Amino acid sequence: MKKVILFIFIAIFSSSVFATTIAQTTASSLNVRSEPEGKVLFSLPQNSIVGVMRVQGSWAMIMYLPGNDPGRAKYGWVSSSYLKVVNSGNTSRSTSSYGVSGDDCEYEYDSNAQVCVTATDAEMDCRESYDGTYYRSCEIEVEYSVSSDYEGDDYLNVDVECEVEIKYKKRDGYSWSYNSDSESENHSLYSYGSESGDMDFDFTFSSYKEVINVKIDSIECEINSVYKY
Repeated sequence: MKKVILFIFIAIFSSSVFATTIAQTTASSLNVRSEPEGKVLFSLPQNSIVGVMRVQGSWAMIMYLPGNDPGRAKYGWVSSSYLKVVNSGNTSRSTSSYGVSGDDCEYEYDSNAQVCVTATDAEMDCRESYDGTYYRSCEIEVEYSVSSDYEGDDYLNVDVECEVEIKYKKRDGYSWSYNSDSESENHSLYSYGSESGDMDFDFTFSSYKEVINVKIDSIECEINSVYKY
């Protein structure tokens, strides 16, 4: 039954740039709220399957399908600590998916057109040492979508920047260490235009560190600049 539910969610989310991660609830009864710390809208039993729409701090906006019916979809906010990702798409024990943040929007000065970027998905693939006892490096691919409500006859030049922060543990360490990297891309959008893109981030670890655990700590995409030409 769980596989059937997952198939329905994947079919729905494949046509959406907003919900990319499928998760399972772990609390015996998880309250779904109108906003972070907001009023309770309804509760979900343990092992409910939901789609993660966006993440804000320790809260996640989710989509729930009562009776597996997309026409009855419900939305709300839950504590992300009670969600377990179930569509990680792992190809090895060092590959994982991550639910990422929501929109960042800016306005073009002359037209007052709004341009928004949404990080839609991310995958991490880590390469192990020859003996398989620690990680040598990790590559993270971030996918995003940029769109605008511009109505004119010109083009908008949009500069998008994404930043990824990872945390990792060394074999002889007890606390997490952190590292970050950022990349940027330019896009040209016409009237009501939208584009998808991806960025690659590479993190390399020295062999003496013997990194044994790596996680994505945060992903943020934002509009650096937008102008008409």
